[in-house]
Amino acid sequence: MFGSDSFLHVLFGVFAIGALAWHFIRQHKLREAWSAWARAHHWSYDPSKNRKLALSYSFLDRLRQGHSRWLYHRVKGEHSGRKTEAFTFHYAVGHGKHRSNHYFGVVLCQLARDFPEIKIHPENFFHKMGGLVGIKDLDLDSVEFSKTFRIHSEDKKFAYDFCNTGMMEYLLAHRDTALELEGHTLAVFLRGHLKPEKMDEALARLDGLRQMMPGYLFKD
Repeated sequence: MFGSDSFLHVLFGVFAIGALAWHFIRQHKLREAWSAWARAHHWSYDPSKNRKLALSYSFLDRLRQGHSRWLYHRVKGEHSGRKTEAFTFHYAVGHGKHRSNHYFGVVLCQLARDFPEIKIHPENFFHKMGGLVGIKDLDLDSVEFSKTFRIHSEDKKFAYDFCNTGMMEYLLAHRDTALELEGHTLAVFLRGHLKPEKMDEALARLDGLRQMMPGYLFKD
């Protein structure tokens, strides 16, 4: 007869195999869903983990967190006349038994010109993001906006231009928006793994943010 220790080992093995099988099935279904979405929108799709591409986006502060950074389930194409792509991003914090893995969705597009860096996100959307340069005395028209969102930028004038009345109203109507603009890349971040059913909403969010940027910002 099995001893209690042997039984626990067998039970643990069964659970481990079950968890592995469940993960494989879930990933297979996710690949099928992304493939179908990409075909329907005439985009390309790559399910593989890509560390090199994750490194190429490290100019975005959100994609420079932790270690063991990679992205996967990447779709790429054109939306509203702009080069656009989306993926799930992974990073880890700590090591060994103290290691924790984190995932969030990224949807980004390329704008017509370069801009100074600005980061806007709701309170508590991101954790442990110390070291950011914040605008502490930005005198915005909306007290509600200032209480709802955190704004980080080294260019105060651009921050005022970007956070115009229309933009503040739009963001207050979409309070879960977390964004970063750096150079010609505008990125929106979503909690957890990115899924195809979230893409329409995320792409609409990118469109809304772009539409709220004043036209004069795109002039020389």
